[in-house]
Amino acid sequence: MIQTTFPEFLAAIVTLFLAGVFALWVLSEMVRRNSSKHAARHRVSCGLCGTHFEDTSTAELVECPRCGRLNERVSDWHDLMER
Repeated sequence: MIQTTFPEFLAAIVTLFLAGVFALWVLSEMVRRNSSKHAARHRVSCGLCGTHFEDTSTAELVECPRCGRLNERVSDWHDLMER
């Protein structure tokens, strides 16, 4: 059996708990970022009328539901929002 004092044992328990919370936080951030990138693939913005819409097809050119213009998909939604 490992000989330890109560303060050492308490410090080890707190350290393990905090390491577990940190690991869960990192994993949740990875999942959140992956899901937002996946959702951004379907978002399209019309360059003519400015309408933002979602299209789940795999076509490179997507027709705007408002004005009918063909639009290219943007790879990064954040770049699109800065325009």
